[in-house]
Amino acid sequence: MVAVFLPLFFNPYARQSIEAGKANLFLLITFGMLIVALLSIYQEIEATNAWSTWRSFAKEKLKKLPMDNPLLLPAVVYALTYILATVFSIDPTTSWLGISTNQGALTVLYSILFFILLTSAIQSKSQIERLITSLIIGSIAACVYGLVQYFGFDPFDWVSGSISLVHSTLGYSLFFGAYLAVIIPFTFSRIIIGRGIRDSLNWIYLVILILQLFTLFTTLSRGAWLGFITGCVLLLLLLLFRWRNKKLAVFSGLILLIGVILFLFLNTGWLIPVAGSTNGLTNTQVAQARVISNIERLEIWRHTLPVISSRPLLGYGPETFLTAFWSYYPIETNPHLRALNPWDPHNIVLYHLSAVGILGMAAFLWLLVRFYRKTFAAFTRFDNKSLQVSIAAVVGSFSAYLILAQFNPVAITSLVLFWFVTALGAALAKGGEFSLN
Repeated sequence: MVAVFLPLFFNPYARQSIEAGKANLFLLITFGMLIVALLSIYQEIEATNAWSTWRSFAKEKLKKLPMDNPLLLPAVVYALTYILATVFSIDPTTSWLGISTNQGALTVLYSILFFILLTSAIQSKSQIERLITSLIIGSIAACVYGLVQYFGFDPFDWVSGSISLVHSTLGYSLFFGAYLAVIIPFTFSRIIIGRGIRDSLNWIYLVILILQLFTLFTTLSRGAWLGFITGCVLLLLLLLFRWRNKKLAVFSGLILLIGVILFLFLNTGWLIPVAGSTNGLTNTQVAQARVISNIERLEIWRHTLPVISSRPLLGYGPETFLTAFWSYYPIETNPHLRALNPWDPHNIVLYHLSAVGILGMAAFLWLLVRFYRKTFAAFTRFDNKSLQVSIAAVVGSFSAYLILAQFNPVAITSLVLFWFVTALGAALAKGGEFSLN
């Protein structure tokens, strides 16, 4: 449901934002997962007649959790920093519930709960494959709708501040681009692991990949494009390290070269397919908008650093960036900054430092470092080639998210997919508990 329906869900007639609707759906899905997990535990107690020794049963379950999830401890510490930052927030209610995007502490805690439940449920290679297939399937309808928007056949009249009108069911072109950047390494991995050029399934995945790449390009999202390049090149380099196949070096070089050239097109407005995809802007006007966007983003970053220095330990609280920014720079005395509309720092590092401070950022970095260590250890441990490709795709997707999040605000779908991919990595790093069937 998270892989397929969450990206596609939106209600064009709702009064709340698309992000709020997706957040509410995600909370319901995660709550349903929790109910299933509790029923499973109840069934196990009933089957073993462990009611008289439920304390020792619970203790055994808790002791097994870190073995089932090598990323559990940093994730729990990260969750605790969010709780502390919310308690000491300058606006606890907003920090708990979030603003229009609903990315307050509640959503983050639900994301971590989702990660723990999903990691515990994944026990085999076949489950990993099904989940990856679900991610790819979910992207097809979103990409088709993106094409509909690109060619000007969208029945809905969207209101968006983006240059591109290709935002699909994500509601904003940057969010759609981020979603695709996280998914594309998985589609690419299926082509790598295919059984040859005559395999019809390989051709299907190739068509899906072309569809994803084209719609990603038409979102005009530069951060997402850089994320996609990073994810796919890293995937190939990992396989090159293990397989010693020189063709992989050539392919990674080609992707890097072509990707960088197309990135220059995105940044300068050259050869951008504007027909039907932008708000009536020419290529020259797109290029001018890029220059303005670069200047504004750098201005926000520069002015965010002094804001962070005022509350370095736990920050101002989740989702309080706008309030914190204007408390440091009074809006009536800064007409220039008012024009920037700094509702988000557009950088995941600055967001963490402003929202949960150094403690939260340190917990997040611990999670990242442990993820890369554990997944790389699993990558070198398994001899199964298809599993190696899956691990490389997980690492590539994870890295794509981190790159694009350095330049863009994070949407609900991207945030959830980050924890989805993290759960795949944690499950693959289980070691002896992971089945190759």
